[in-house]
Amino acid sequence: MYLVILSSGARKSLRRYKRSGSFPKDKFRQALLHLRNEESLPVSFGDHVLHGELSIYREFHIANNLLVQYKRNEELRVITIAKIGTHSELFGS
Repeated sequence: MYLVILSSGARKSLRRYKRSGSFPKDKFRQALLHLRNEESLPVSFGDHVLHGELSIYREFHIANNLLVQYKRNEELRVITIAKIGTHSELFGS
């Protein structure tokens, strides 16, 4: 089992999205449970490795244009949720 932690930036984004009322809490919780229990995310999440400078991260979708970036530390058995946001918020495009 992995420990799942949220970076300060991810916590801030999570609070903002929860206040908006449109955050898919159940889907986010489901994803965290899968990650914590070392299970693959369902295909509907579109989990994939990022490339280039962000190649240490993975990313999955919890809504049409709402993404979660995370990294896994196998040695410490920790998954860090690094960022939550839209494509434009995360990549500036």
